[in-house]
Amino acid sequence: MRDRRGASATEYGIILAMIAMSMVAAAGKFVNASSAMYAYANNNMNIAK
Repeated sequence: MRDRRGASATEYGIILAMIAMSMVAAAGKFVNASSAMYAYANNNMNIAK
């Protein structure tokens, strides 16, 4: 019989890496969206002066 415990650890590592990459991508999109929002608000405040 083979010892298959190491396969589970590898699979969990791959899953965690995929989750981490998804979180980084989502954070990047959030930063882009929020900076665009603040730039838009700042531009409108400057126009309103």
